[in-house]
Amino acid sequence: MGIEAGFKVSLFDKYDYLGGKVGAWPVTFPDGSSITTADQEVATPTQTEGLYDLIAVMDIFLIATALYIFAVGLYALFIGKVDLPQWFECGSLHDLKVALSRVIILVMAVTFLEHLVDWKNASETLMFAAAIAIIMLSLIAYGRLTGQKD
Repeated sequence: MGIEAGFKVSLFDKYDYLGGKVGAWPVTFPDGSSITTADQEVATPTQTEGLYDLIAVMDIFLIATALYIFAVGLYALFIGKVDLPQWFECGSLHDLKVALSRVIILVMAVTFLEHLVDWKNASETLMFAAAIAIIMLSLIAYGRLTGQKD
């Protein structure tokens, strides 16, 4: 027996090797009561909380990156020269919009990942994925089809 998140947990394995929980089988206890066990793997609250925390940190980091790109891009456009990497040469407002759209696409992907971790309804998740895909494709098309360098 062990304690997991404040609950007493008893594990019953049919076999004493890794992967011994296959299928379902009856278990009879010393008091005469019996139950049928089933092979189910359930994430513990600490595992899902850690995943939520990781995704939240990624989301905050990407939003901070977007704000930094916007600030540096505006500085480079209107105030003075900044030594920037080649992928972020910002010669016009269009270049700044394209760079921001790349970060927005990543933020939306992380938002979908948050939604996927908390999956409750398959059709709702599919609709959410379709909406994000449409927005992502329109941002990519904007960057590619405006005739300026990407």
